[in-house]
Amino acid sequence: MNDRFILKTVGSIEKIRKYVEPKTSEKRGVCFANARYNFQVVFCSKDRLRNCKIEIAGTLAPYATLRLVEDVPVKYTYNFDVNGDDDFVMDKNAGLFPDVLRPFNRNDLTAYPDQWTSCWVTVFGGENGLPVGEHTLVFTVKNPDGELGKVEYTLQVLDARLPKMSIFNTNWVHYDCIAEWYRLEVFSKEYYKVLNEYLKNAVEHGVNTLLTPLFTPPLDTQVGTERLTVQLVEVDKTDKGYAFDFTKLNEFIDNAFTIGFQYIEFSHLYTQWGGLHSPKIMANTKNGYERIFGWDTDSESAEYKTFLQAFLEKLVAFVKEKGIEKNCYFHLTDEPQEKDFEKYTALRMFVKSIIGDLPVIDALSEVQFMELVDIPVVDSGCLKHFVGKCTKFGAYYFCGTSKNATNRFIVHPALRTRVLGYQAYLYPLAGFLHWGFNFWKTELSKHNIDPYFVNDAGGAFPAGDSFTVYPTQGAPLDSIRNEIVSDGWQDYRELLFVEQKVGREKILELFAKYGLKNVNEYSLVEDDYTALRAEILRLVGIDA
Repeated sequence: MNDRFILKTVGSIEKIRKYVEPKTSEKRGVCFANARYNFQVVFCSKDRLRNCKIEIAGTLAPYATLRLVEDVPVKYTYNFDVNGDDDFVMDKNAGLFPDVLRPFNRNDLTAYPDQWTSCWVTVFGGENGLPVGEHTLVFTVKNPDGELGKVEYTLQVLDARLPKMSIFNTNWVHYDCIAEWYRLEVFSKEYYKVLNEYLKNAVEHGVNTLLTPLFTPPLDTQVGTERLTVQLVEVDKTDKGYAFDFTKLNEFIDNAFTIGFQYIEFSHLYTQWGGLHSPKIMANTKNGYERIFGWDTDSESAEYKTFLQAFLEKLVAFVKEKGIEKNCYFHLTDEPQEKDFEKYTALRMFVKSIIGDLPVIDALSEVQFMELVDIPVVDSGCLKHFVGKCTKFGAYYFCGTSKNATNRFIVHPALRTRVLGYQAYLYPLAGFLHWGFNFWKTELSKHNIDPYFVNDAGGAFPAGDSFTVYPTQGAPLDSIRNEIVSDGWQDYRELLFVEQKVGREKILELFAKYGLKNVNEYSLVEDDYTALRAEILRLVGIDA
């Protein structure tokens, strides 16, 4: 029966589809002691085989997690309006694509006839790291009739540790989505138990900056409507003015740092797409707990400016007393457009007159804004307009705004997602932002969705744009994309390690050799990418 059963190992650089034979193969790898290392064990059978089991042996077995790669239905594959000539996708047609990583019973596995199945292997030692040395993992697949196949994977764990990220990296958590999916009271004890599983997941995958909801973030909300209140700052409104209680905010920040975040980004002080209004702000008043600002509040109204003046003065004092001046960022409004320049200028002048040198970062793409923001975070498709003009800028991506650009859509090849880490180093970026860690809603938050069946925000965004984790009863389920983005950020940290030894120029020379020029121009061949990584590590005597 063995000649009718194929078993092999593949790297994480390729996504495995049911009816497509893997084009790459990988039998060994190298990683740093504190790395999160991914590869795949894949098999294909000519027969339907039930009651199979997969066994894992070797010194790294206790550190290895196996998850089954499952397909999800994709309708809106990518942005045809913008990228009609973009062919660096797995398929432009709707269909089933691999994405969910689900725990499974290793003793009850089914091999379906003429279909490729992938078991995703993650080797991770947590804070203590992996044991140093060369290790061989042995995977054996059996069924009641005997052994079907056996395959080995050798992993060399280096006696070295990856440095921390040198830039901010944020993937926005949507706190109301967690509360609504799990039916929990926001920021209750039960809520934090669940939330912390998501926060730990984010940190383990390279996210080091946490969006912190001072007030309910004014993001992806239809004008005139409200999202569930997720407000950390307690506000009292009296005839004498405003009073603020930062107890919940303080606990939230302490919790974030304990989990492993390095930076806090305070939620936006004005509404999305131009800053015309205030976010929803709730307060204790003589009439009870009620909304005092929102869509009906002009962002430059005297009443709101009076509120912000009082609030920001207290917040700045809190930041300084807590000693996190170098660990926090402020936001004004998300994605202002050219027409919003004068408005943004006014908002910036007012806020900066209070917060002083504390930095503002905002997602925007118009060059004229660059002197108004301490760190403009630029749509990746517009980076070329900032290079050479702006000394410090970050990047973000969303619906896909340029051909072949790195992104994390479900239909994107793994290489297209993973190359982000190298590109962040190339520019170099001061930070990276993504808007959707767990946005399980339709566009403008009109309705909640089931992400296992709807992954395009109700047809608004290409599948995979709005989240990288799936909800379950406990800890979230990863997507392949979450792991591949993590691989990319570990590549970035490897570059920092190498740069410390040999300098930046030698790395850039190798980038040029392999055609890595910008977010759009790089080799689209998986073997070229792995060869580039190997050459980079050889600069410091590491044989990959």
